[in-house]
This record gives sequence, structure tokens and C-alpha cells, in this order.
Amino acid sequence: MTVIGSAGNQGNVRSRSEVAERDEWRSYADIEGGEARDVFLSLWRRKWHILACGFFLGLAMFSISARQTELYTAEATMILDPRTHHFVAAQSRVVEDLELSNAVVESAVAVLRAKQTMQSVVDVIGLDAFENTWFEGRSYGVAGALLDRGKALISSDRRLDDVTVVTSDTLRQRHVVVSLLQGTHVERLGKSYVIRLSVTTADPVISAHVANQLLAEYIDRDVRQRRQVAEAAAGWLITQVEQRRAELLAQEAEIQRFQRAWLAADGRTDAVLEQQVAELNREQAIVRAETVAEAARLKRLEETLLEGGAIAVAETQNSALFLDLRARSQALKNDAERLAISAGENHPDRLKLLTDLKLVAQDMSAEVGHLIESHRAEVAVLVEREASLARDIDALEVLRVDAAQSRLELSQLEAERDIVKANYVELSSRLNTVQAQADIQRAKARVLTAAQMPTGPSAPRPKLIGFFGLCIGTSLGFILVLAFEAMGSGFNASRELERVTGAPVLAHLPALPTRAMLGDVFWDRDGRNRLLKDRLRRLCIRLGASSDGGCHTVLLCGFHAGSVRNEVNLAISDLLQSENLRVCILEIDGIEEAPLRPERVWLNDTAEFATHDRLDLAGEDKTAPPIDQRIRALKEEHDVLLVVASDLTKVIAAWIDEIDEVVLTVQYRRTHRRALIHVLDTLAEIGPMPISFLFSAVPERFDPGY
Repeated sequence: MTVIGSAGNQGNVRSRSEVAERDEWRSYADIEGGEARDVFLSLWRRKWHILACGFFLGLAMFSISARQTELYTAEATMILDPRTHHFVAAQSRVVEDLELSNAVVESAVAVLRAKQTMQSVVDVIGLDAFENTWFEGRSYGVAGALLDRGKALISSDRRLDDVTVVTSDTLRQRHVVVSLLQGTHVERLGKSYVIRLSVTTADPVISAHVANQLLAEYIDRDVRQRRQVAEAAAGWLITQVEQRRAELLAQEAEIQRFQRAWLAADGRTDAVLEQQVAELNREQAIVRAETVAEAARLKRLEETLLEGGAIAVAETQNSALFLDLRARSQALKNDAERLAISAGENHPDRLKLLTDLKLVAQDMSAEVGHLIESHRAEVAVLVEREASLARDIDALEVLRVDAAQSRLELSQLEAERDIVKANYVELSSRLNTVQAQADIQRAKARVLTAAQMPTGPSAPRPKLIGFFGLCIGTSLGFILVLAFEAMGSGFNASRELERVTGAPVLAHLPALPTRAMLGDVFWDRDGRNRLLKDRLRRLCIRLGASSDGGCHTVLLCGFHAGSVRNEVNLAISDLLQSENLRVCILEIDGIEEAPLRPERVWLNDTAEFATHDRLDLAGEDKTAPPIDQRIRALKEEHDVLLVVASDLTKVIAAWIDEIDEVVLTVQYRRTHRRALIHVLDTLAEIGPMPISFLFSAVPERFDPGY
């Protein structure tokens, strides 16, 4: 074999391999999508398990239900009368009319469910009608037999003297009543007054008969109870009416006596007193207003007198006297001023005029004093008049208070009379109603729909139960498949493997029917394995490329016997040799070699040397050649060295430095997570190195390229 490629060629090969690798990983990311597709594929793989769970569970439930006794259900409806019913309790007071409410409807439902009502129905129908029914203690089906057996074990310690006290007919009646109650269902329809009753037995005639008789018993019992209540209430109402009549007559006599006494004491009525008080109040208001106005005028005159004197006060008055005085004073002033100018200030005529002017001023002051005194007298008269009116009003108010008190007492007497009268009228009316209802009673409920004999059994329904079993089984199988897939220890996709480990996946290798098929793929001429050949070619380019141009050493590790040797390394060896590369496969584990085809497998003398001369893997044998020296010698003679190992404990740190890359083969859904994590931990302890994966044994339908 010849050595091919140089440093430049190796660089070109490596660049082409990196581009191809990036393209393939980009296609994987686009094709594989999200995790929803993986879940759907997992469910599709297990579809027959899911369908089997649903089929067998549905078949089992169908068989069990088909063996049960057929039961017949008869339904009837009853409506409560929404009109008011008159109920009178025989007590010391009258109870108001009872109207339907939630509590009343629920009470009716409770009465229909009561054991006493059912016992009355059984008494009316008779025990002979239940002779051939399932009420005689027979059980049907496996569940019924087990239930009867449990009851027998629980009640086996009863004493004989307790059983013999009750007769056989009484025991039968109790058993029939209990059985009927177990098959009776009573409910209210929504918020209406309608009550639905359903009775389930093994006999359709008995079911309809019991349902109708139960409603009839409820209606008859209600009529009887109401008639008894009405008759008892009628006697009580007669006594109450007589008492109220006597009280009413006494109240009327008391009112008449009070009215006569009040009119004799004072003839004035409330209207007259109110009119007099109103007139006095109006007159008092007028006097008060006049007093205030007069006092204001007096105050203004006094203030003017203090500030400007009598002349200033006289100037404010418009009476004839003050006008004459002001005119005389003004004329004297004018004459005095004229004489002072013409004859001098000491002229006798002027002095006489001044004397007359002083006399006029004195007369004016006297008149002002008389004016003020007259105003004061007027104010005093008005104040006295107002006080007199106030005394008159107070006297009338006293009379009004007395009249109001008398009127209040009269109103109280009349109110008491009205209460007694209203009570008397109400009791009289109620007595008439109760006496009328005592003879004619109408039930507060009526049958809307009578029960008809069922045309077919209501239970069991094998087809419906079988369908439910099919649905439940399918759901259970669906859940179990999801649980198994979630708890699975293998890897379903390369994306999951990369997410767990953080290392890349170099290629997907499909699961082929024969072990030697990977070696034959490259020589296939029909083109059926074109995608696989392309993947192997890229993988070989990736493994055959060396960064320094020397030998590229790859450690191939698998997790299952023969997985690496027979499915991967031989095909890789063939493809690398086809490119004129010197390839050496060095196996350092003890896996038994599978039958190989010699024309397809090339193992050089290095492998034979490792078999005959015992390579010192652990470095303990001093006479054997060291493994690191042999590996370096092989690397000098070959282009690619494939070291195959299944047990990583043999890969020691003494020669692990000679390894350029570690490739782990992970099989689809077979390689356990724990084993993979253990291998990664072992490699981490040995030393840091590049790690990648081969995802092998992938079914074609789950491979992203197919």
C-alpha cells in the first residue's frame, strides 16, 4: 500500500469534511424537528400494545356486564302546587300561610325517600307481589356473590334469640323495603317544583307499580295530614274569634267614653285652637316688626341729636312744625347777615334778629325733645302689646298640648281597637276558610307523568360498558406507553444524545439485516445505499484526517459485544483502504471475533503480532514490549490506526496520550444511559481528549435521512 496525500491535501480533505459535516448536521436539525415528533413516533411504534390494552379491557368489561341480571327502571314525575296553602297550627298563635320554597321541596324529596313511606307502599301492594322478584335475597354476578359472602361473615356472630324475636313475614317485609329503597332515586329537577322518581327492580311491572303507588301514597298522606290539621285548627279558631269579639266591644265602649269626657271639658276643638294660635302669632309678628322699626327710628334720632344737635334732628323731619321753624330760622339768618354787611355787626336791628334766632332755636330744641319722648312712648306701648300677645299665645299652647294629649290617648285607644278588629276580621276569615277546607281538601302535589312499564332493561348495558372499557383501556395503554418511553434507558435520537453528553454525533448508521453488510455497502452497484455510502465516506474522511499530516489514531469503543468490530471498523477499514490509505486495526480486548469474510477484511501483521506476542496493556510484564512503543511504531508505518476497545479499564494513562480522538458507538434504544455516563467518567479520569459518537442500529423509518 502506498501513502497518499500531503499536508496541503490533508488540509483540503479536512476542510471538505468539515463543510460536509456542517451541512449534514444542519439537515438533521431541520428534519428531526421538536420532541413532539419523537413522542408521536414512540406512540406509533407501540400502537398495537395500546390497541391490545383497550381491546382486552373492553372485552372483559363487556363479558362481566353481560352476565349481570337485567334491571328495569320506571320513572314518574310529580309537581308541587306553587299556590299558597293555608296551614293553621293548633297553638297559641296563628302561623302565616306557607309558600313553597327550597326547604319545602327538599322536605317532599325526603318524605319520598323515607322508609316509612316505602313500608306503606309495600303494605298496600302486598308481599305476595314480590314473591318471584330478586328481593328474596338472591344475588347475581360475581360482585353480588362476594357482597353476600361478606355480609354473611360480618353478621355470623348474631345471637339466635335476637333473630327469632321477629317473624319471617316481618323479615321479608324489611328486606323488600330495604331493597326497594336501594333501587329508588328521588331528585328535584333544577330549581323547579317538579320531582322525578325512579324505581329500579328486576321486574318491569313491579317497577312501574311501586313508582305509581309511592306517589299516590305521598299525595294521600299529605291530604290526610292537612285534613287533620284543618279540623284541629277550626276548633282553636272558634275560641280565638270569640275572645277577639269581646275585646273589640270593650275597646269601642272605652273610646266613646273618652270622647264624651273630652268634649264636656272644653268645647273648642283642635281646629279652633289652631286657628286662634295662628291669628295671634300673625298679630304678634306684626307688633314685633313695628316695635323694631320704632326702636330703630328712636335710635337714629338720639344718635343725630348727640352728633348734630336739635337743628340736625329738625332737618331730618318733614312735619309742618319743623318746616316752619327751619324757614323762620333761615330767614332770620339771612336778615342778620345782610344787616351785618350793610349796617355793621352791632346794629340794633341785627342784634334783635340774633335774639329772635336764639328763640327759634330754643323752640326747635323743645320740639325735638317732644318728638323723642313721643317715640319712646310708642316703643313702650308696642313692647307691652307684644308681651300681652305672647301671654295669650302661651295660654292657647297649653290648651293645644292638653288637646294633643287627649287626642293621642284617643288615637292609642283607636289603634288598639283597630288591632283587635283586624285580628278579629282575620281570624273570622281564616275560620271560614278552614271550615271550608276541612271538608274539601286538595293535595299540594299532583302527578305529572305516571310511571309506565319499561320496554327494555336500563342496566346493565354491555355495549356501552364495553365501549367505556375500550376507551379506558386505550387511555391506560397510552399512559403506560408514555411512562415506559419516559423511563426508557436508551437513546431515541441523536439530538437527545448530544443534549445529554454535549459531544457531537458524527454519523447515523442504520440497522442492517447482516453483520457484513456494512462492509459490502461500498461495493454495492445498484445505488440503493447511496445515502449510507455518502455517510460512511464522510466519516472515513473525518477519521482519516490528521492535523499534523501524520498517522491519525482513533480509539473506537462500543457497549455491546461485536458492535464495533463487526459493524463499524471493518466498513471503515475497507473504505479507508479504498482511498489508498494504510490502515491498521488494533484490538486490545478479548471479544470473541465473529466469522469474517477474508476478501473484505484486511488485518495486517500488527494485529497478528498483538495476538502472538502478548502486548503489555497494563504495563506490568517487564519482558513484553511496552504498548506505547508498539503504538508509536504502528503510527510510523500507517496512516490511520484504529484502536478497538470495549473495556476502557485497559486504556491506561501510560499510552492514552498516543490517542488523537475517541469515537463511542451508541446503539439506538439499546445503549443504556448509565453505561454511557460511566464510560464518559472513565475517559474524564484518564485524561482530556476529543470525544464524538456514532449512532448505530437506527431503524430506517426513524433515520432522518430516509
